[in-house]
Amino acid sequence: MLMADGRGSPDIELVASAIGISVRTLQRRLHRIGTTYAGVASQVRCDAALQMLKNPERRIGEVARTLGYAGSSAFHPGLPPVDGPHAAGVPPAHDA
Repeated sequence: MLMADGRGSPDIELVASAIGISVRTLQRRLHRIGTTYAGVASQVRCDAALQMLKNPERRIGEVARTLGYAGSSAFHPGLPPVDGPHAAGVPPAHDA
């Protein structure tokens, strides 16, 4: 649902409606576990990016567009810092 149309994450209203609760209830539940809708959406987007990038045939620009980024240059800041060159199973762009 979050990346179904290539626009990134849907509005919170769409998600709340899809799971049958009000926006406010969704916000309260997320707050209760220490997060926000934006935080969850960002994490899902990042997880999806890392999963897609494990496929060596996928290009960064394609993944960026699929996830709703304007382009690959806007995409890189969306990935969190990682520890080590092979963190999360994503190989480095090149070896130094």
